[in-house]
Amino acid sequence: MAQPILPFALPLLVCDDYLQTVGGKLDLSGSFHTIRPDSYPHVHEFFCVVAHLTGGLGTVTTFIDVRVAETGELVFWTHPHQFDIPNRDIVIRLVNGMEGVPFPRPGLYLIELLCENTCIADFRIRLAEPTGGA
Repeated sequence: MAQPILPFALPLLVCDDYLQTVGGKLDLSGSFHTIRPDSYPHVHEFFCVVAHLTGGLGTVTTFIDVRVAETGELVFWTHPHQFDIPNRDIVIRLVNGMEGVPFPRPGLYLIELLCENTCIADFRIRLAEPTGGA
């Protein structure tokens, strides 16, 4: 079996949710880059990672890692899944719902998109100091 040609990713987007609409459009809501929880450790119930990939070819296995930026500590990952890229000229949109992601402490985290175990894009998300709320 031939090895796939890895796609490259346009910038990742993180948002609260999405809605698939008529005609293949995707409505995104609540784009963000900072989370300010009441306390730590914090488990974020749900968010979406949206990626647009192009230039690849073949069957590709992909997954997402969440890491502490400073140390590289892995705090969450998604199960791998495969998709087919029929030609190098199309754009593939991936939307990954992330449920129950733990953030053990304030700081920068990397949301990494991996294809064939190679990181092709990342997004930095900041976990701010606690708000002190109840």
